[in-house]
Amino acid sequence: CQSGLGSSEPIKVGFDVDDTLLFSTPNFDVAKGKHSFGTNEFWAEVNGKDRFFSVIKKKTYEIVTRHREHGDQVYAITARPEINPDPLREFLAETYQIPRDHVFFEPDSKTPRIRALGLTLYYGDQVLFSRTSNINFQYHFNVRKWRTQPDESLGPTTSSILNPYVFWHA
Repeated sequence: CQSGLGSSEPIKVGFDVDDTLLFSTPNFDVAKGKHSFGTNEFWAEVNGKDRFFSVIKKKTYEIVTRHREHGDQVYAITARPEINPDPLREFLAETYQIPRDHVFFEPDSKTPRIRALGLTLYYGDQVLFSRTSNINFQYHFNVRKWRTQPDESLGPTTSSILNPYVFWHA
C-alpha cells in the first residue's frame, strides 16, 4: 500500500490526542465537574478516565490503521501535562496500537518533540507551526478539514488533498 505521499517506504507519523485521536470533551467535562481546571487533580482525572468518557474518532482510527499496515511508526503527542500518564498510554496502546513509549506529553510546546522525532506527517486539529518554528516535516494535516467529504467532480482542492479517503487512494 502506498501512503499517498509518493513513497512506499515507511515514515514517522504523529497524531494529536484531543480532538484528533479522541473526542475528549465529555472526559474534560466530567473532570471540570469535580476539579478546578488545570490543577494536578484535574489532569490526573482527565488522563485517567479517557477509556470511560472519551470517544474514538472512527476516521482517525482508519488512518492510524492504514499507517500501521504500511509499516509507519506512529506517535501520539498531547499538550496535556504528564500527570497520571499511564492510563492514557494504555488506552491508546489498546485502542490504536500506539506503543506506550510513543505517547508523549508536551504541555509547553509540541514543536521540539515533533522535531526530535523527525516526523514526516503530523495530524492535528490546530496548525502547530509558523514560518519561525522551522519544523522540518513534509506534511501537516488539519483534521478539522475532514468534517465533510468534498465533491471530487469539482477537481482537486486543498480539502480533497487533506481528506483521508483521497489521501489513501492517491
